[in-house]
This record gives sequence, C-alpha cells and structure tokens, in this order.
Amino acid sequence: MSRIKRSRHEWKVKAVSRATRLRHQRKTASRLQKRQDALCRELEERVSFLECENASLRSAAGEHLPAIIGGGSLDLRRTSCVMLVIEGTVSFRAVPRIWGVLQRLGWVQIQIPHFTSVIHWTLRAGMTLFNEVGPADEPWIAVIDCSIDIGTRKALVVLRVPLSALHQKQDAVGLQDCECVGLKIATRWNGPLVKDALADIFGKAGMPRAIIKDGGTDIK
Repeated sequence: MSRIKRSRHEWKVKAVSRATRLRHQRKTASRLQKRQDALCRELEERVSFLECENASLRSAAGEHLPAIIGGGSLDLRRTSCVMLVIEGTVSFRAVPRIWGVLQRLGWVQIQIPHFTSVIHWTLRAGMTLFNEVGPADEPWIAVIDCSIDIGTRKALVVLRVPLSALHQKQDAVGLQDCECVGLKIATRWNGPLVKDALADIFGKAGMPRAIIKDGGTDIK
C-alpha cells in the first residue's frame, strides 16, 4: 500500500512540474510573440515615416530625385551587394531585403538580385583575391591545418600572419591579421602530400619564417 501511495505521489510531483514548465513556456512564447509584433509595427511606422519624408523631399524639389543606382549599372550593383556582405556584415539573404526597402523608398531603381546571386558574386570576389596572392614584403609565419571531412574530401588551409601583427598585438591573432594564401582539396592527407602542397603554395606566396600546426597525424 505504501508503495502505491509513493508512486502516486511521485506521479503528482511530475505532473505538477510538467504543467509548471508548460505554463512557463507558453508565457515565454506569448511574450516573445508580443515583442516581435511590436517590433514589426515599429518597423512599419519607421518605413512609413521615411516614405512620407521622401515624398516631401520630392515635392519640395519639384522633380524626381535621382536614384543611387540605375538599372543599367550592373557592375556597381554587384559591388554594392558584395560590400554590404563584407563591410556591412549582413547575411546573404538580408541583401535583397535591404535593396527592397531602398527601392520602396524610391532611392534606387534596380532589379533586386536573388540571395544566391549575392553568394556567387561574393565567392568570385574572394577567388579573385585568392588568385592574386604573391610574396609578402615583410616576414611572416604560416598557420596550416586540415578541415574536418566534407563528404569524401578534406581541405588543407594555409594562413599568412605577418610577424608585425604578433609584435603589435601581443595577443591572439584575429581574422583581420590573417590572409589565406593556400587551399588544397584531397581525399586524404599525409606527410608527403602535405609537403608537395606546401611546396606549391610557398612557391607562389613566398617562404615563411616558421610554420605553425597542431598535432594532427594527417599533417605530420
């Protein structure tokens, strides 16, 4: 009998705990939804305000204000999309939405690109910089590592870090201190393969003062 009472008590405790947790989750979800709705209303109000201000400026000027980018300036449009990603640190999907807001305000008149086009343009810009890698004017060290398996392949990455960056920071280096000078893809990596890959990379980027790597068996 005592075992039945104890089991019933444990079941009640679990039921109360579960009900309390569910109520808390519902309240949290409701609070977040209200906050999201409020932010959306505020955004719509701000956009409407900008549209009114823009219309007032056009009326005061007595003519249509010139657009920032016209429909025929394809190179400038591509460059602007890439700069939004790199300098503005926005996502690829956010770029078309930004152009949509600017076009809604009448500040640009362009064909809004799809976010996959923005990805393609950004990759092309990165590959252009990557292919222009050459010897450095100052001494540097190489940081090499292999990526985790991507399908059946692994990537060998070589970063160039100037010695001046280490002397100035006296701290861990960041992305702004590094430059990717080598990228090789293979199904496997070992000592001889890494040696051949580094010889090819250093033939273009110059010889480093030192090479830093981890203790992975694939790059020994």
